[in-house]
Amino acid sequence: MHKFYTWVAAGVIITGIFMTIYGVGQQVLRQSANDPQSYIAEDIAAQLDKGAQPTDLLGRNKVLEKESAPFTGIYNLKSQLLVTDATYHGKELKIPAGVLGHAGSSDPYTITWQPASDLRLASVTVKAKGYYVVTARSLANTESRIDMVGLMVLIGWLGSLVALAVALFLHRRIPAYTRSNE
Repeated sequence: MHKFYTWVAAGVIITGIFMTIYGVGQQVLRQSANDPQSYIAEDIAAQLDKGAQPTDLLGRNKVLEKESAPFTGIYNLKSQLLVTDATYHGKELKIPAGVLGHAGSSDPYTITWQPASDLRLASVTVKAKGYYVVTARSLANTESRIDMVGLMVLIGWLGSLVALAVALFLHRRIPAYTRSNE
């Protein structure tokens, strides 16, 4: 019976290792999904700090149901949207109430934002002089990659448990005197 617990412990350890692998992979992918928005928001905030006008900083309108490119909205300190370069189903997206106030003057504020059931966004908010800059992009590609990592980890975990089961089976099948004579 003691040997059985050893094999169960090995299975638990294998499971813990694969859960850690998945957790690290998921977090690296999700956290890196904020990188492009951070660069864009910080660049726009720096331009606003130098006196640029919000309407002069944003490019062409992006249609979010067709594109996954990052988009930006610039808000005043009263949380009113001044300008954005994106629409979703013909409407401007507005950041949820309370988010802007969390952006510090030196630290970007990141959230996952789901304005619709079919749209999840990684968003970064940066405070500038007199403005908040919110840049976001779809998480669809990132979540697809996370699903692929999950599938690979699942296959590895199952393969490891099968190998453990085979080792247990062979260990029980090979007579003890044969193993001790080697």
